[in-house]
Amino acid sequence: MEIVGIDIGGANIKAASTCGFVHSEPFPMWSRYDNLSEALGDVLRQAPPTEYLAVT
Repeated sequence: MEIVGIDIGGANIKAASTCGFVHSEPFPMWSRYDNLSEALGDVLRQAPPTEYLAVT
């Protein structure tokens, strides 16, 4: 079972999976909040296929 977790922080979006995938990218929420869905899509396209997704 593959799980990907994403953390939407104030300054970064971070992702990790149970298979070892890790990713972090700058995302200043205060100035780019309108682009959040696009940024999340970019992160998920880089992540491995998953059965479950957790977001904080």
